[in-house]
Amino acid sequence: GVTLEVEPGVKIEIAPESIGEYIEYNPAIYVNGGQLLVDGSRDKRVTLDALSGIFVKDGISMNGRAIVKYADFINGSRIWFENSFGEVSSSTITGTYMGIGMKDSMVKVTASNISGNEQGIYIEAHRSFPVGFGDDNIFGMGGFGNAFAYAPELHASSSLIIRDSDLSGNSVKSEFNASDFTVDAKNNWWGSS
Repeated sequence: GVTLEVEPGVKIEIAPESIGEYIEYNPAIYVNGGQLLVDGSRDKRVTLDALSGIFVKDGISMNGRAIVKYADFINGSRIWFENSFGEVSSSTITGTYMGIGMKDSMVKVTASNISGNEQGIYIEAHRSFPVGFGDDNIFGMGGFGNAFAYAPELHASSSLIIRDSDLSGNSVKSEFNASDFTVDAKNNWWGSS
């Protein structure tokens, strides 16, 4: 697969008029099955400023992933994982409606500051997968029409590990889990009560 590497000290900005409303439909960086390495260092952090987001998709089936180290997501920048692997370490995500989003993914967050957002981390519920044969989906458009409500529950594996991170100061929730797995969160700061 293809790897995109963002080197230490790089600042990525997007013109405000090109920012999309929904990260899933108009991300600034879209990784579909490849690998993204945002490789900042303690002295030369990577800055992602005013991005509509990074969308990482289909890494589980294509061995893709995103690894983000020593990065600052500011002014609306965020990251979403869907059917993928991801690691976010020693990074800051602030000033957006959702810092990290995930659906049917395996993500690890360590030593990061995900605060000052509406939602810190959002975990979307599992989805049913259509069962396909060639161009026909048994539970989709080529089969029985809109039959997703009757499709069997076939789940991808998901996990979220959060360690040594600050998730305080998010206005709605620091972590929202709409899925059916337990988040493994230890040694984090959630704010004072």
